[in-house]
Amino acid sequence: MSWMTESNTFFLSDHHFFHKNIITFCNRPFETVDEMNAEMIRRHNEVVKPDDFVWFLGDFCFNRDHAAIEILKQMNGVKGFIFGNHDKDMRSESLKGHFQLGMFQGITITLQGGSGDEIFKIALSHFPQYIWDCAHHGAFHLFGHVHGNHRKSLWGDKCIDVGADVWNFTPVNFKTIRKNLQRLPQRVFEDFGDGEFILDF
Repeated sequence: MSWMTESNTFFLSDHHFFHKNIITFCNRPFETVDEMNAEMIRRHNEVVKPDDFVWFLGDFCFNRDHAAIEILKQMNGVKGFIFGNHDKDMRSESLKGHFQLGMFQGITITLQGGSGDEIFKIALSHFPQYIWDCAHHGAFHLFGHVHGNHRKSLWGDKCIDVGADVWNFTPVNFKTIRKNLQRLPQRVFEDFGDGEFILDF
């Protein structure tokens, strides 16, 4: 297996395969679940090659494990998975063999930069975190869950939403993420007294 690099390693969260209501909740540009499912698979395979690495950061599929397996069989890449809050059915033993990089609650990975000398540490989780592994040493944090409603972080553009609704339902490699850091949404959640409004689709 080759090294994970900023060019051959892709990320995407919150596909919500088979979730009909997400089309309305997030104003997705699809008429039906079948159209959404097919288009997300098509866009995935358009950018991810069979030997590339891809990390799914949770809320992948709203159906039984066998439905997720059929989706995964159609998607290119050496896959890893981070559990989200809607991934109850993704914990089946039958799914483990489809994630060659493993299945985790969260993990910190290392990517090699384009020059070969540059190294990036990236903390992956489904939920955005206020602080993460090696943040004070320059590590990045990729997350999902909030569907583009990204709370501004103490760490600025080191904290990045890789949700499907942010990246046009297409996996994105870390090289592209770094090029687009200043253009990503940074909308502050509304404050309701002692708490905050947290999206949970």
